[in-house]
Amino acid sequence: MLNRSPTWARWEQALHDRIRTMGVRRWRQFPEIKRNIRLSDKDHYIHYAKRCREIFWPDATPETIVEFGAGYGGMVEFWPAEVHIINLEIPPMIQVQEQYLVAERKLDLVEHGVSLLSIDDFRLIDWSDKHFFSAFSFTETTQEVWQIFMAEVFPRCRGAYITGSRGWNDGPNEWPWEELKGCFDEVVVCHDINLFRGVRREFCGTNNRQTP
Repeated sequence: MLNRSPTWARWEQALHDRIRTMGVRRWRQFPEIKRNIRLSDKDHYIHYAKRCREIFWPDATPETIVEFGAGYGGMVEFWPAEVHIINLEIPPMIQVQEQYLVAERKLDLVEHGVSLLSIDDFRLIDWSDKHFFSAFSFTETTQEVWQIFMAEVFPRCRGAYITGSRGWNDGPNEWPWEELKGCFDEVVVCHDINLFRGVRREFCGTNNRQTP
């Protein structure tokens, strides 16, 4: 099991408490989630989908996109229809995704090509043909998570698109972006951008090789 960052751990405990107390059978038991999904969130989704088409897969639609920390799962409606989506999340958030996508958005996950998988099962994925995507969630983890994914995932996947914080929230040090570059055959972008009322890091790297 991956060690949780403080932010991640707080989210997980809060969701566990909520699910244990209220259950997940009816959407009305999660009214705060419905309220928190603002219209502006769709602008975020549109932005990420557009950037990925521009710089991540400009020439061909990917077979599979794996989103790390998919939140409510809203991005699944903005990817190309023919793409298989794997949402990697903490287990209680997977239950929330099921409620949001199935009960609220009325999506048939099988028909839509969406799989929900616990983050602790990431090693079950054959990464050789997968495109890794994460908006903020990966940069809210721990140094351990970065090192594991740089060793086991990024050199094997088709590429990664990551946006989020430039470094640890509790200190001046940056995440190992330079080390991350070494995991890919080509670094498309690695720069700071003004995104959603703040300076963020945008990274995109791709691989031509198929590492077993």
